[in-house]
Amino acid sequence: GPLGLWRGTFATMLSLAPNSAVWWLTHEESKQRLARRLQMSEDHALVHGWSGALAGVTSTVVTNPLDVVKTRLQCSETALSALDVLRGLLRESGLRGLFSGLMPRLAAAVPRSVCTVLAYERAIALCRTKSG
Repeated sequence: GPLGLWRGTFATMLSLAPNSAVWWLTHEESKQRLARRLQMSEDHALVHGWSGALAGVTSTVVTNPLDVVKTRLQCSETALSALDVLRGLLRESGLRGLFSGLMPRLAAAVPRSVCTVLAYERAIALCRTKSG
């Protein structure tokens, strides 16, 4: 029924929040470390591109298990809890099942992350020059 359209909404929120937290933490940390390692400014586009790629990979790998459970919840024909889905997944595929679909997610997440970082950091730079 119509409520089925909202199935997995809570699970979606539970997977997006950690993804975003890991993404931003990784971007900021890797930006600083890459700048030092490459002996470049933190504002260099190469540093931004690499930090975006690392943020995309890290956040995707870390949160893939949450995404798998969320997707199975949303596709389930019966109402199940996230814990029921997790138990079934582990019984069916073991720990490997938590990383199903990882490569397609990475193929989407990494380019998106690089573009996001480049756009975000450029916007920040433009704001600094406008206000300064």
